[in-house]
Amino acid sequence: MRGLVWFKEDLRTEDNMALFNAAKSCQSGVVGLYIIDTTMWKKHLVANCRVEFILRGLKSLSDELRKLNIPLLIIKIKDTKDISTEIFKIIKKVKAK
Repeated sequence: MRGLVWFKEDLRTEDNMALFNAAKSCQSGVVGLYIIDTTMWKKHLVANCRVEFILRGLKSLSDELRKLNIPLLIIKIKDTKDISTEIFKIIKKVKAK
């Protein structure tokens, strides 16, 4: 079984229980997922410096996950209502359970 770990605010690999448990229990590996929701960023008036901080964090996360042989998928959505649809598409694409 392949696992999917959805990263939201916590962009770290150290002391990450979701990542640890997925890696421990998923014999076919793990895929990381981050969803960029620009609608939510606009709604909450996320400053450009915060967006840059998030993007730098995603680069670091991707580098750390790569060392663990875990790919990080980053997708961008146009509407918060699309999150569940996009997650189900990713689950199907990576054959996660």
